[in-house]
Amino acid sequence: MKLRRCCTYHLWATFCPTVLLHIVGYGTMTVPAEDLQSRVMLSLLALLTLVSLYSDTLATLPSCSYLRLLDLWLLFSVAFPAAVIAVHMASSGPDKITASLVLRRGRVLLGVLYSLFVCIYLIILYATS
Repeated sequence: MKLRRCCTYHLWATFCPTVLLHIVGYGTMTVPAEDLQSRVMLSLLALLTLVSLYSDTLATLPSCSYLRLLDLWLLFSVAFPAAVIAVHMASSGPDKITASLVLRRGRVLLGVLYSLFVCIYLIILYATS
């Protein structure tokens, strides 16, 4: 009898939904700066959905005393939309030019951070398997 990990469950039940919600949250940064309420509400909806997914996933996993890679992914999944919301709140000033500048810089910074995290995560995942 061979025992091995079955990664397809978490791929379809955890990683794909979280990546789609990340895309939705990050996509709110393309909405015009004047429409703050729509940007924040959609980002908040993505954040709340990810928190729900986080708690449901942790409830199905056995408890352990160390940090698993899946826990790290889920924590990042909650922190990323929170950072998007922080950028939206920072761009909520009355000056439209400043708001657009903050959104553009936030879009670039969060895109780079997201790409960097995913690359490092995949390297660690590959190294441990």
